[in-house]
Amino acid sequence: MRRSHGAGSPFEAVPLRKQTRIARAAALFLAEFPELEGLDCRFDVVGVEPERDGSLRIEHLTDAFQAPDSSGT
Repeated sequence: MRRSHGAGSPFEAVPLRKQTRIARAAALFLAEFPELEGLDCRFDVVGVEPERDGSLRIEHLTDAFQAPDSSGT
């Protein structure tokens, strides 16, 4: 969530570094549950921003990013 538009979009708060950390956490979670092997993993991002009238604007970005390539290529 961003408290104001001046801080940029909520989606800008998920740069490559954060995507890498999220993907690494997901990989560790999946490794703990071998019964989940073979299931698709998708990374969505939900952005929340305040509107001038006090309401919140919520935007769901489906399949926002893929797990960064760990091979270095």
